[in-house]
Amino acid sequence: MKKDWLSYTWLSVSEAARLEGLSEKVMRNWLRSGVNCRYVWRLNPQGEKEIKLSSLSHNAVKLYMDEELPEVEHSQKREDPEVFLALYNASPSYAKKKCDQWTQVLLETRDMRGTANLRSFVDWWNANNEFKISLPRLYAVRQEYMENGNDRSFLLKERQVPQTSVKKEWLDDFKECYLRQQRPSANDCRIYALGKARQRCENVNEESFPSLASFYRAAAKIGDGIKSWHRGGPKSFYDSHSLHIERDWSAVQAGWCWIGDTRTWDVMVNYPGFETLKRPYITMFVDARTDMPMGWHIHVTPPSAANTLMALRDGIQRFGKPDMLYVDNGREYRNKDFSGNPRGGNNWGKEGSEWMQSATGILDIRMKFAIARNARAKNVENFFGVCKKIIDKSFLSYFGGNSIERPEQVKELFKNKDKAISFSEFKNVMNENFLDIMPNYPCKFKRFAQDTRKKAWDYLYAQRTPMQTLTQEALDMIPTLTEECAVGRNGVSISKLGVSWWAEWMPAMKGEKIIVRYNPQDLSKAWGYEKGGRIIDEMGAPHIVPALIEALPEEERVLARDLLSKAMAAERSERKLMKSSHKSKGISEHDILEARKFALGIKKIDEVTGEVIDNGTKIAAIAPPTTITKHDADKQKLKERSEYGDPELLNMLG
Repeated sequence: MKKDWLSYTWLSVSEAARLEGLSEKVMRNWLRSGVNCRYVWRLNPQGEKEIKLSSLSHNAVKLYMDEELPEVEHSQKREDPEVFLALYNASPSYAKKKCDQWTQVLLETRDMRGTANLRSFVDWWNANNEFKISLPRLYAVRQEYMENGNDRSFLLKERQVPQTSVKKEWLDDFKECYLRQQRPSANDCRIYALGKARQRCENVNEESFPSLASFYRAAAKIGDGIKSWHRGGPKSFYDSHSLHIERDWSAVQAGWCWIGDTRTWDVMVNYPGFETLKRPYITMFVDARTDMPMGWHIHVTPPSAANTLMALRDGIQRFGKPDMLYVDNGREYRNKDFSGNPRGGNNWGKEGSEWMQSATGILDIRMKFAIARNARAKNVENFFGVCKKIIDKSFLSYFGGNSIERPEQVKELFKNKDKAISFSEFKNVMNENFLDIMPNYPCKFKRFAQDTRKKAWDYLYAQRTPMQTLTQEALDMIPTLTEECAVGRNGVSISKLGVSWWAEWMPAMKGEKIIVRYNPQDLSKAWGYEKGGRIIDEMGAPHIVPALIEALPEEERVLARDLLSKAMAAERSERKLMKSSHKSKGISEHDILEARKFALGIKKIDEVTGEVIDNGTKIAAIAPPTTITKHDADKQKLKERSEYGDPELLNMLG
């Protein structure tokens, strides 16, 4: 009996009615009205209705089988135990295994009759055994078994594998072209192999060369791992065929370790101040044991230490402080402010003063960095994949991760960006998703037996001591960054932020360098530290007053005058502080001259007598002048005239 008769048999309406014990009229009425009609029917080429045998009742099918499918007559041949045993021992292991499996099936179905019973047996067998069978194959084996007189030798026969027509040299040429990351087609590789064969002067042409189907079969024998490595590249092999090392998280308590990462949302948002749509980021921490969202921060600025600290603060404020953070080697984690372990820099984790310590160093949180270029080391990647499926794709402004995923409706967003969701609304939707949807979304993990992250968290967290909570002051210090600044005329400034701070203690420290700790999310205040680590005090905004108060509206003048009075008071206080910082007794120029003589060694004090020794320049006695010039002679002559008179004048007077 051929298996096609059992699976695809169609009967006339009269024959089907006879098997069911009904009249042909009743059967045709049922087919026409559809009432109580479970029968599958069709029109044959002559336009007559036919009913499928398998849609009849069990009794009708059994009656048909008894009438039309008589049992196969047993052959007169019988199995020779000695011959079978010798053949069995000489067979390969896989043939022995196949013979044992089918022997058990034949023993189980030895007394079974009818298609329905055999179909039920096949379903039961496949549900309880690794060796799978089908109903047509069972019929074929039973028939061959009976035709051979219950001789199982046919089960040990090896399947004859046809020899390929592709020579080894041709196959090597085909593989050389096929196993490349350019991913050429099998047809192109066949043409390449044909060309190489002709270069070797082989007498082949298009008709005599193996067909494309032959090379397809040859390519199918290449291992999937080899194809993945050479055609897809190392990353493709790593993602799909590389050895996967499973991690056992049973020893990790809920909340003990948080895994952090940053991803770009595949959603376009309308952010104020930008002419084009933006794809926001999310920096997030999830619990390593339960995959529960701990803390997150959604932003449009690139990943940075400030954004990471905001996500950490959000999680600590909600759940408490973890013992360890497991992150990658990105610059948002390896820096002096977050982990204290910048790439290629100093280790500022727990060493030095508090102003030099990182946030994790101050909070005593251990840091663990994943192996570089190993995304599978952090299970937060799987969490982000789930977010993309159930969150990203729920937005009308879904952009897709690549050009293939990108929906066509995105073009309308670029034409009219007002159709895209605003950034503030996007953050609200995300917060609701992470607070309500993701914790209660059905999931299945090897790390816990519960069906949701929330149930797993509640169950496992109840088995440990509560996580340590922080005060509001400590929470405010988590997202702070540090910067070295010099105290200037109007306080300290950070040019990249365009912000300044001032405090009353600054006038005495003008020109000195201090360490400023500030919160990027709240620049209204900051804290100053000495380089030695001692905190100085808090700093506030500098004094800025309107240039002309009279130009302001009446209701703003009172506030402006108050600001001006405070600024003038600060200026007077600064002058008073400078004046009182040093009180001089007053020194004269003679005091300065005397100090210089002692400084230059002109004067010194004798260590024995205590007398002042003056080593100043002594003035020597001056010799009487000699008459050298005519002027000296004339001067002497005039002196004599004044004493004795002019001789020539006296002679003239007689």
